[in-house]
Amino acid sequence: MKAKTKGAGPDRTAADDGRVAGEDAAAIAGLPDAKVIRRAAEQIKKAADPTRVGVLILLHAGAFNVNAMARIFGTSQPALSHHLAMLRHGGLIYADRRGKENYYRLTDLGRGLAEITLRVTRRLAGPAATR
Repeated sequence: MKAKTKGAGPDRTAADDGRVAGEDAAAIAGLPDAKVIRRAAEQIKKAADPTRVGVLILLHAGAFNVNAMARIFGTSQPALSHHLAMLRHGGLIYADRRGKENYYRLTDLGRGLAEITLRVTRRLAGPAATR
């Protein structure tokens, strides 16, 4: 027997055994398993720092070396190297050797996260943003 869920629309019901029917069931069916969700959270945590967010956005525009990025972000080279290591270990960036310099680039995963971050920052900086 199906019972109406509280606040549900006319064709949204939940089975008495706690299962979800209709649109909710379709949405739930599209969820990745818990292990994948945990891995995604870990990737997002690796980028959860203002400098790292800035690095992702910067590298979306192209490759930069550590010294150029340190100047851009107004931080020391060792401090920026720490942030780059976190992003690199998270699989979000990689180093491309050119002569004596490493130039950092986004991986496919890093590019995806950078694109989401760009959309969020543009929305926050838009005319509707309250600051």
